[in-house]
Amino acid sequence: MAHRNNVTIEGNITNDASIEMVGRDKKDKVTNFCIANHNYIKDSSGDMIKETHFIDIKAWGREAEKAFMFGKRGKFVQVTGRLFQSKWTDKKGFNRSKLMVLADNLFFSNDSKYDSSPDETNALSTEDEDNRYNK
Repeated sequence: MAHRNNVTIEGNITNDASIEMVGRDKKDKVTNFCIANHNYIKDSSGDMIKETHFIDIKAWGREAEKAFMFGKRGKFVQVTGRLFQSKWTDKKGFNRSKLMVLADNLFFSNDSKYDSSPDETNALSTEDEDNRYNK
């Protein structure tokens, strides 16, 4: 039985997307960026609490070009694609893995009411980003 691997997620971009040329002849375009996705839940006292999740996105080809053109920090994006787990061994010999979304389609809204200011994006520092995988 075949299993589906489809995901749709939306959020605000945490850093400007950059594009890279890769492959043997450097003709393949790829971009990596991160989005902040917010959930609101009630705590035990009934107060609403904002949970923020940071999701790494990788896009290839035409979608990489779109991300580079429109993917600015704070910009709202809806991503459809599939989950991918990257695995490696770190310098200390520990097995690590990271789950990301490989984007098939990126939708950028022209409606600025969905965008956040850079201060609201909650971008991670490089140190914080490294530490979130070492827990």
